[in-house]
Amino acid sequence: MEWAITKDFITPFGEKTEVGFGMLKKTTIAALPPKGAPERNDAKKAYVATLPFEFRLYDDDSVLYYEGRCGDITNVCAEQAFAPQDWAMNDSGCTSTKYRKVGATKWEDL
Repeated sequence: MEWAITKDFITPFGEKTEVGFGMLKKTTIAALPPKGAPERNDAKKAYVATLPFEFRLYDDDSVLYYEGRCGDITNVCAEQAFAPQDWAMNDSGCTSTKYRKVGATKWEDL
């Protein structure tokens, strides 16, 4: 499952943000402009914006740390569905994930 962080709520302004971090298919990465090209980040953001689901990652006090976009989180194995949370657990202690289809109003617990 492809996924990427779109909002970082915990990194202080001016420090390296986690926005853009994630896992994309090799074919997706190969279709982007080459590394170092000024248009690469915009192309990546545009692609990520087409992913059909949104997710939110929280710490154990239910504080929102990150938001992101992903592929169909309802149609993959648990290992793939929990990949963003596994990364965020190691990175910053996130322990839960909520998701929804883009355009839906209700967030579901993963």
